[in-house]
Amino acid sequence: YDPNYVNNYAEAVETAKQIKTKMKIVPVKTLQDVIRYMETYAKSAS
Repeated sequence: YDPNYVNNYAEAVETAKQIKTKMKIVPVKTLQDVIRYMETYAKSAS
């Protein structure tokens, strides 16, 4: 256990705030989560 550990999602959110981006940060755990999100996103974007 490392009390200073910051997961990738939290780090990405903080970085997005720092660089003032409008990109959406999406938490995922697996490649399947990524694929599922992208499929859903592609359908809603069209």
